[in-house]
Amino acid sequence: METQEELQQLLTKKEKLHPDLQKYVEDLDHFKALRHPILYSVPYFESMNAFHNKQYEVRKEELKANKKNKHWESFVFLHERPHRLVAFMEIENKLPDNTYWHLLGHIWLDNENIWQLKEAWLKALKSEREHVEMFMTGHERMKLKNMPDTMTVYRGCSKKNKNGYSYTLDVEKAKLFSQRWGSDGMIIEKIIKKKDVFAYISRRNESEIIILK
Repeated sequence: METQEELQQLLTKKEKLHPDLQKYVEDLDHFKALRHPILYSVPYFESMNAFHNKQYEVRKEELKANKKNKHWESFVFLHERPHRLVAFMEIENKLPDNTYWHLLGHIWLDNENIWQLKEAWLKALKSEREHVEMFMTGHERMKLKNMPDTMTVYRGCSKKNKNGYSYTLDVEKAKLFSQRWGSDGMIIEKIIKKKDVFAYISRRNESEIIILK
């Protein structure tokens, strides 16, 4: 960790952006953004290049160390949120079954772009590995077990992502999600069978139901 003096030097030093980062700088409507798989800066300012270059080098070393020491969760979560599933897929063959499902559950829990990687998520969730129950906590497994054989679920979404995997038992929560999309927002309601539920997630104060069909 840099001292206050070192940090000040990085913030005032003039430097070109690292070549690995340059192609990840995007021109948005009113500002630029840096969106590298392991380093985001939104907005991006060229004056902070030295600071970003240092961040990048430190994170690369941390990734290398985590991979060497088989600290798989740390390896995955050093990546920025939209890139964690891809990082997971990079090391999935090194994971025992229970770790595979436990870590995949954590990535799902912290992800906000499931629909953008829909096919990759489907492949990961349909793995034939054992101990799929580890995707949920013990409390979530018990709650799902005690649910009725049929239930009504809701999905708050837009037209372009209406065919997602995530639903909720809470219609008010679905309304909140639908409002994120403004005039394109909608609520899907369906009756499902418990046997078709992949998982139940309550850790975000939501009653989330995951359905892969």
